[in-house]
Amino acid sequence: MKTSQTIRSASYLMNFHRPLALLAMAFLAGAVQGQVKTYIYGETNDGSNATANGIFAYSNDGSGNMVTLAGSPYLTGGAGVIDPSGGTENDADQEVIANPAGTLLYAVNGHSNTISGFTINADGTLTAVPGLPVDSGGHNPVSLGLAGQFLVVVNKNEDPNQDNTNTVPNYTTFTVSPNGSLTLNPGSTLNLPQGSSPSQALAIPGTHSFFGMQFLIPLITNYRIKSDGTLQNRGSIGPPSVDDVFLGEILHPTHNVIYVGLPGTSQVGVYKYNSGGIAFVRSVPNDGGAICWLAIDAAGDRLYTGETESATISVYNVHSPSNPVELQHLQLSSGATTVSNIVLDPAGGYLYALVARTIHILNVDANGLLSDTLPPVSLPGPLSEKPLGLAVVRK
Repeated sequence: MKTSQTIRSASYLMNFHRPLALLAMAFLAGAVQGQVKTYIYGETNDGSNATANGIFAYSNDGSGNMVTLAGSPYLTGGAGVIDPSGGTENDADQEVIANPAGTLLYAVNGHSNTISGFTINADGTLTAVPGLPVDSGGHNPVSLGLAGQFLVVVNKNEDPNQDNTNTVPNYTTFTVSPNGSLTLNPGSTLNLPQGSSPSQALAIPGTHSFFGMQFLIPLITNYRIKSDGTLQNRGSIGPPSVDDVFLGEILHPTHNVIYVGLPGTSQVGVYKYNSGGIAFVRSVPNDGGAICWLAIDAAGDRLYTGETESATISVYNVHSPSNPVELQHLQLSSGATTVSNIVLDPAGGYLYALVARTIHILNVDANGLLSDTLPPVSLPGPLSEKPLGLAVVRK
């Protein structure tokens, strides 16, 4: 016969082990459903006809091997920009972006002046959002930023195959619905000077704010997006030297610090910001030359810069956020002659670099340093043009 003490002990053991049993069941269920994967997206920039542009999509098999997703490339319903002069850069970033939840993807169609959107399915494949693409609100959209429920579009106004003489660059905002559809906010278009060449809309996480960057009339502006989608200028700043322009910007994840490329003097610019504006702190040199693209790890310890003309990527220690220290300068392999968009794998371990018509998959070691030993992936699209943009999602 069991005593009351024995019964209480048995009940205790059952209650103690139940959470462990549930955890084990959840783990096994996850294993059956498949491993979490990283998905990599960009656009073909195909402008051979009015609806030729597409989104290429890959998964990383966990060892750095890129596997093409079924259905890739996914047509955007718009057209990319064909440069008759043979140019390979559009001097912009964030042509393709995903929302923080990893459920929506947006992309520019630079020649058709539209924005396309997709739902990101559980297996990384894409499904077009109903009602898209939509008019971008200007000529030649080149960059997108998501700030809360608002999508900011940078219309550069520099497509060589459009008549841009009677239009100007601008920022235009849209409201994003839960299903991913876009509605232009009336009166939200903010016109910029002709020839200013805006290049990026970098959203400040957790806010309705972003940093707009101009390339050729160099300026960084801190904008607040008001409840109706219109923009409020909260302060602007130019480069630290008359020899500088701005290209490429990234935020430190835990401090109010923004890093920018200063390609005219081969430096990284360090700025601090708050709701009242932005202030210059210092600039630090780069061994590779003209910095145009930036990425940073989630911990805020390592900053990565891509140098287009030298086909190099540099690594900085930014554990002290205002004092970057260069640790590595890596020359890309396989005959690389340029480098543009760069992005880190959310799981760590890899950095992806868009190099002409390929993606280089770089290993990131425990110290945040890079090696280029994996074979690059050749991308689809017209041989006359270079793909644009990189976005990564972990699902």
